[in-house]
Amino acid sequence: MRVLLAQLAPEIANVKGNVSKVLEVLERYDSDVYVFPELFLTGYNVGDEIITLAEEIPEALDIIREHAGDRLVIVGGPEKASEGRIFNAAFAIGGAEHVYRKHFLPNHLPFTEKLWFHPGYGEETFEYKGRRIGLMVCYDVFFPEIARRYAVQDVELLITISASPFGRSVYFDTFTVARAIESGAFHVYVNRVGVEGPLNFWGGSRVVSPDGSVLVSLPRLHETDKVEAVRVAEIDKKELRYARLSAPLIRDLRFSPRYSMWKNIKF
Repeated sequence: MRVLLAQLAPEIANVKGNVSKVLEVLERYDSDVYVFPELFLTGYNVGDEIITLAEEIPEALDIIREHAGDRLVIVGGPEKASEGRIFNAAFAIGGAEHVYRKHFLPNHLPFTEKLWFHPGYGEETFEYKGRRIGLMVCYDVFFPEIARRYAVQDVELLITISASPFGRSVYFDTFTVARAIESGAFHVYVNRVGVEGPLNFWGGSRVVSPDGSVLVSLPRLHETDKVEAVRVAEIDKKELRYARLSAPLIRDLRFSPRYSMWKNIKF
């Protein structure tokens, strides 16, 4: 399976412009899965504009869906729920349909997500071309609970979309590897670049194998003048079996008798 990492800078508060960026990547590159960063459709630091921008998202997703066909596109944006709540969401559209809502909302240092978003819920994998996929958004990767719940559903591909500013790379370097190893799954991490107000986003998107090896690494802030990058990575399912045999962490979990989902996992 081919997975495209779109380490790009969105246009702030310009949904139509950012949809055009998605469509350009779909047209130029051949892949099965296309992954764009957190809140890519709106930009990250838009303040209370997020409420009105969320109204544009359903139409934006319809346009992307039409162009995606049977390809799978993962893209971040605000989701306005029926009760008026706004979620920081990762949308899977095209070859499969799924919505993941960010669980853990940072509200420290420069982050104020709890002012605008409600915390998400639910940790269900979904299937695309015979692969079990689990989504996370940025700060979620700091916590093992979500990935563990995916792991007992036999997840094969973890995808984390992110809008992490400069100074946070050490955390993501560590946790992206940890989540891959403990889940026995590939982990695709796509972070954005660009500047919004006080935030300068560092990039560093990567693909981590189930044994913790970094297979693909994209440019980082201050390492190069060109941090925007698009890369297609090949995911080889055979590596899952090798990694799970050498470190059968999920098989060796010890749950109470009422937990039995792990028994469905193939080794």
